[in-house]
Amino acid sequence: MIKGLVATCMQEDSGRDAASTPPLREPGRRCHTEILTSPQNMEHSMAVYGIGIVNSLKDEATFGEYRKVAADALAKHGGKIVVPPSPPITLDGDDNPKAVVLLSFPSKAAAQAWRDDPELQDIHAMRNAGVDMTIYAFGED
Repeated sequence: MIKGLVATCMQEDSGRDAASTPPLREPGRRCHTEILTSPQNMEHSMAVYGIGIVNSLKDEATFGEYRKVAADALAKHGGKIVVPPSPPITLDGDDNPKAVVLLSFPSKAAAQAWRDDPELQDIHAMRNAGVDMTIYAFGED
């Protein structure tokens, strides 16, 4: 019985110049999806997820700087980037975001703490200056 899916991304040595890479894609990222079928790997499915919907890119350079510090800021509250910002395909509906990012947190409280952390407000402001983005947290604690 399939219990859920988890997307995992790995860094590869792509040899590409990061400056020539489109701002919403990271060079050398390879992703795969793992089917969760056993209790041993079900721990991943108990996370609270965050989904960021990127509606538009405001400032490519600013968003590039944000991406350099985003993972460390998330990690401060147990958060991780599960799938980096990437262009989606719309399966149903009229929305057409530029990119979607999937995050994970140990709890909704941790996700909220990441967003409310006074030490991270400059980082959140940098993100908001770089992109028009809506972020949701969902899942069960």
